Amino acid sequence: SGVLWRLEGIEIPNPNHFGALGTTGGPVSMVNNNLLSNSDFLTGAFPAEFGNATAGAFDLNLRSGNISRTEFTGQIGFNGFEAGVEGPAFTLKNGQKATYLVNYRYSTLGLMHKLGFSTNTGMAVPEYQDLTFMADLPGSKTGRIKIFGLWGTSFISMGRDLADTTETQYNARGTATDFGAGLGVIGVSHTLFLNKDTRLKSTFSLQQSRSGVVLDSVNNESFSPFLRNSNHENKISFSTQLRRKFSTYNNLSGGIVVDLLGIHYIDSVMDKDHNRFITRTEVDGWMSMYRGYLQWQHNYGSRLTSYTG
Repeated sequence: SGVLWRLEGIEIPNPNHFGALGTTGGPVSMVNNNLLSNSDFLTGAFPAEFGNATAGAFDLNLRSGNISRTEFTGQIGFNGFEAGVEGPAFTLKNGQKATYLVNYRYSTLGLMHKLGFSTNTGMAVPEYQDLTFMADLPGSKTGRIKIFGLWGTSFISMGRDLADTTETQYNARGTATDFGAGLGVIGVSHTLFLNKDTRLKSTFSLQQSRSGVVLDSVNNESFSPFLRNSNHENKISFSTQLRRKFSTYNNLSGGIVVDLLGIHYIDSVMDKDHNRFITRTEVDGWMSMYRGYLQWQHNYGSRLTSYTG
């Protein structure tokens, strides 16, 4: 709880399947580790550029596609069936090649269930799929542009098979639950080298996340509505950072982060006496957050670094 997730320098919602809004983890990651470049995981304390978090920060970066030839990837594992393609897209005027990278994954148990194979989970089959892509346009005077995206959706239904009397740690007999969640992120980053020691990087993204719950009571071989929950968030985010390298030992950076968040939360329970749902929580509106930071990185040697911000 309280972990900050970043992708290509922009903060994103929880990038895990079956993750409810407000949480920061999940049983299966949407981010395919075959697509990751150098990434940092910071716990406890972190530099000033990481804010609005209490436990840690996971700073993820996607690698670029193969610059010399087109490659295809296929993989089957417990986490899913996946396929990917990467390679050079076209040649820019400066002679450099733009590259692309696309990867899609579908849950193994979900596909086995659709094909008619038994998954030994009854009706409670975890279904999820995700898509990740990156387009890299290297430049010279105009800067480097990256276009990236992450999409994922997940759903599971538990307790809907009335013939199954088994109680599991996921769902006790007497209730039936449908849970779904999803995430969509698309962004573009621009990195401009003002000189050999100074870099300006700006990132803009559009994001959407959702989660929902349908909870029913099971009475005498029938389902009775009990609770309905639906949460949606839309986010527009912009960040920019100026970084200056003074020497091998000293780096100075500063930047701003602007977030505009549109939220819609609704939660209701069934009033059996009047046979209607009573709304407990309903929030609908927009809010914004503005942040700025300045930090100095000093390397005392190969084994000690300090961040002051």
